[in-house]
Order: sequence, then structure tokens, then C-alpha cells
Amino acid sequence: MQSARKNLSREDVTVDDAERRKTLEILWRLETGEGVISDDETDSEIDEYDEQPSDRETEDMLKSLSVNDRQRFQSLLKDPSKAARMYFEEKQEVDPWWKQQNPSASSLQIAQEIQKLADSQLKVRIDLRYNIIAVLLAYTYTLRHLEISSCSSVDHSLGESQTNLCDTAEDSASQTRLSEFSSGKPQELSRVDASSETDSDGEPPPLEDDYEMQIPCLSGTHRESKSETPEESPNLYPAHTPSSGEQRPFSPADSASVRGLPSHSPAQEEMREVGIELLRRLIPILFAHPRKNAAVANIVLTSVTDATLHFLQAVSLYELGTNVSELLVTLLKDIRPLLAPEGVRLLDQVSLMNLALSDLYAWVTWEDRNAGKKLVYYAYAYDTITSQSRKNLCDELDAEIDRLENEREEQQRLEELSAANATVSRMDASVQRMANQPKIKLLE
Repeated sequence: MQSARKNLSREDVTVDDAERRKTLEILWRLETGEGVISDDETDSEIDEYDEQPSDRETEDMLKSLSVNDRQRFQSLLKDPSKAARMYFEEKQEVDPWWKQQNPSASSLQIAQEIQKLADSQLKVRIDLRYNIIAVLLAYTYTLRHLEISSCSSVDHSLGESQTNLCDTAEDSASQTRLSEFSSGKPQELSRVDASSETDSDGEPPPLEDDYEMQIPCLSGTHRESKSETPEESPNLYPAHTPSSGEQRPFSPADSASVRGLPSHSPAQEEMREVGIELLRRLIPILFAHPRKNAAVANIVLTSVTDATLHFLQAVSLYELGTNVSELLVTLLKDIRPLLAPEGVRLLDQVSLMNLALSDLYAWVTWEDRNAGKKLVYYAYAYDTITSQSRKNLCDELDAEIDRLENEREEQQRLEELSAANATVSRMDASVQRMANQPKIKLLE
């Protein structure tokens, strides 16, 4: 099935939305092993099916489909252009939240707390603008990949409270720490010398585990990171305790199977698991532990091109399809409003950048608290950038978009020339000499 999908063409065809949804649901069932049970099966057969392992072979998955669904899938493979349109190019129905001007209340509250760090004396001595672009590319790709407007929209559907920034702060000491954070000068941050240089390994001081940086936390949204032990870093957040009926975490192979996944197919909790695994794979610089994987954790990207290449290295060709330039152009245009310099802003007005990173923060912190700390530092670092620097960054982003669009046009021209040459080479010589015209020459 993988080889068939790699050979899918990308011709423009019209696809009914209901048909697209139905076929994508079939693809998702094949990839995850969630086959369709026919109506004539007994309860015992259904129970036996539920006990089967999810990592079955493709033939077994096909057998688990109903006759009608199997025929639809086989007809899909016989019409690659239709499959390509449905699987790769169909326009997403859900735009990112900033295009809808509809940030969630939880993201807004977290962003307001993060923005107060701008009043602290902490100084940023590393240019993290391009690291932030890499993070935003992964964030936007995840939203479009899962067809959701924001991370918090999934958490809201799970019924999780995200309006309380620190639900664990029930005692007076915890309340004091939260008020110190809100004041913009938390005690933990004051331990960092504002005039000090970065550590010798290039990691900004506030990101080290020695500094218990108090940042907003969400109720019940953290689980122990697989890369940490309690001895390595303080327990700033309550551990996530899986319930007896909780789904297993998705693997990277699972996350690769949900491109264009119908939003109603998996449970919302599973969708969050898929999104978190996808983010972990797409932004290694955010999740890499500074002590265990310093070579990755301390990467500082130096251009927009670096950021796009970093993103492409993390996304498999299986997910990208055949037109990489088109995908990058779409994502870069998506994130441009987040990077644009702002005009006069009210004191209590939160920037789009902080809102975006705050929305991402909910999922990142649930997976890895150190990554959450680093994300807060990124948000603070961008708040310290001047308007002129932001303008220069947007100009560089526009130049990269122009370069990619020109590259895409050139690729289309070469494909058209190749198709024309192939057509001419197959023409009969007598046809080419019709009306005593010179033989048609191959295009150069």
C-alpha cells in the first residue's frame, strides 16, 4: 500500500466532500487497524476481533473491511489522480485560529502571563527568531495535518479545564509563587544574572534545570517525560496518571497515518496523542534534553532557509507528497501574520505570537515540562525583539516564499516540457511530416 501511495499523481480533479471523507476514513482504518465489522458478524466474532493485535498485515486489514469498502478502496488505487486529490491537495476545511480571529480563552490567559515576563530583567543574548519559525512551521503543520483550528480546541472537547493557570497552587506557598510570576519578577528568575553570558554549551541560562522557572501550568495536562527521571529536574508539575481505559500513546508511524484524517474518526484524546508525537518528531530542538542531547538542544538556526530545512528533515517524504515547495509556501504564508510587527498595542493586549506559543504550550507541557520551559523562553525572547527586527524577519520570509514559488513554477515548466517531449517522441513520423512541414523537433 505504501508503494501505491508513493506513485499517486497530483492531477486536479473534482471530489465530492462526502466521498473524500468516506475514503479518508477507510485509509485511516487500514493504517490503524480499526477495520469495519460487517453487520452479519456475531457478538463473539466482534469480541474476537477486538482482541486482535493492531499491527496486522495489510491483507488482514483488507479482509476486515466490508465488501463495499474494500471495493471502494481498490477503485481508489486504480484512479491515482483522484486519490492524490483527496489525500494530498484537498483544501482543509478548518483554518488556524488566527485566520479566524478566534483565540481560545485558555491560550489568552496563558499568553497574558507569559507576556508579563517582558517586564523582568532577564536578557536574551541568543538570536532565536529562526528557531521560533521552525517551531511555528511544526505547529501550523500539525493543525492542518489534524484539521483542527487550535490545540486547545481538542483539549476543550475533552472537557479539561484550562482556565486555571496553576490548579495545583492550592496552598499559600504555591499562590505566592504564582503571584511572583504574574508580577513579572518571579523569585526563580531573579536568580539568573541579567548581565551574565550564556552557558559555555550555548544553552540560555533560564532553560537549565537548575533554575526552577515557574511558568503557567494547566490542570491535569502533564505526564512524565520519557526522557527524564525525578533526579534530573524538580517536579514542577503533577504527573499524568493514565486511567485504566486510556488509549496507548501513538507512535511516529501512527502519526504518519493521519494526514487528512476525518476529525470524527479517532477519539479526541487519541488525536491529542497523535499531535504530541508529531510535534516531538517535528521540533527536536524543543524536546531535546540539554544534558542528554546537547548537540540538538543547543542548535541555533540562522536563517529562514535553515528553519525550513530543519522542518523538512523531520517530516518524511511519505507525508510531504510530491510538491514540497507548495507545502512550504502554504505554511510560511500561514505563519507570516504571527511574525509581523505590530502597531500600537494596548497594555493588556496580547500578541498573536504569544497566543500561538501559548496554544502550543498546553500540549508541549503535557508531554515534557522542560520543553514547556523552553517554549516560554522562546515567547519571551520574541517579545524582546524590536519592530525593525520583526520587519526584517518578515522581509526575509517573503523572499523565501518568492524563491519557493519561483522554484515551483520552474518545476512545473520542466514537467510540462518533459510531457511534451514524451508526446512528440511517440508520434508517428508520417504524422510529423503532414502538410510537408518539417519534422517536429524535441523541445529544448
